[in-house]
Amino acid sequence: MSSTNSLDSYCGVTADNKDEMVKEIAKVKSEKMALLKSVVAMMKKRGIQFWLDSGTLLGAYRNGKMIPHDFDIDLSVFGEDDLNAAHEVLEAIKPDNYHVRKGHHNPDSVKVCKKVEIFKEVNGGYNCTHPSNVSMDIIMYDYADVNRSLIKTEYFGFNLEKNRYKPEWLFPLGKLKFEDMELPVPNDPEAWLTEQYGYLGPDCYYDETVHKYRKRPAAW
Repeated sequence: MSSTNSLDSYCGVTADNKDEMVKEIAKVKSEKMALLKSVVAMMKKRGIQFWLDSGTLLGAYRNGKMIPHDFDIDLSVFGEDDLNAAHEVLEAIKPDNYHVRKGHHNPDSVKVCKKVEIFKEVNGGYNCTHPSNVSMDIIMYDYADVNRSLIKTEYFGFNLEKNRYKPEWLFPLGKLKFEDMELPVPNDPEAWLTEQYGYLGPDCYYDETVHKYRKRPAAW
């Protein structure tokens, strides 16, 4: 698949199938928001510090809305203790037809992902790019060096483990509107997202060669 044809890093949404995928993904938006609200309520009750991240943060940054072709909800926490606490939260609130998975192996790496996720079973399994997918990732971050001068993710894939973030981009956390909620976000969401994604405009495509987003050519 041509990298200039893909609108997301999983290559599940392309310029050719975008309209169809957006229509299908919209059918489960209310279920995604219900899941998010349940998790947020429990995280706050437990005193777990979290923030919107990745595509969810990008939607909040752009216009306060969920990106129409985004497959999942992305939250993040700082450190192993909060990741473990988040795991307990997901196990406590999961609906009957949902599953929770922690620290699974990324197929592109021998390392274990430091994250926990909750997902709904679809057609007897789980496909992260299925339009009926309802899922949430909670990804762990920690300091990248003993001097605590940089922050890194503990999620391995799409070269995300190579990104480095300045602590002041994250803390103190700010807030942004996301749909009908106001939720924690990195202190400098633009700097944070630029390190993650590259180009932040909606007129973008995913360049698999550098694992970043670029502005679409005018003629595309």
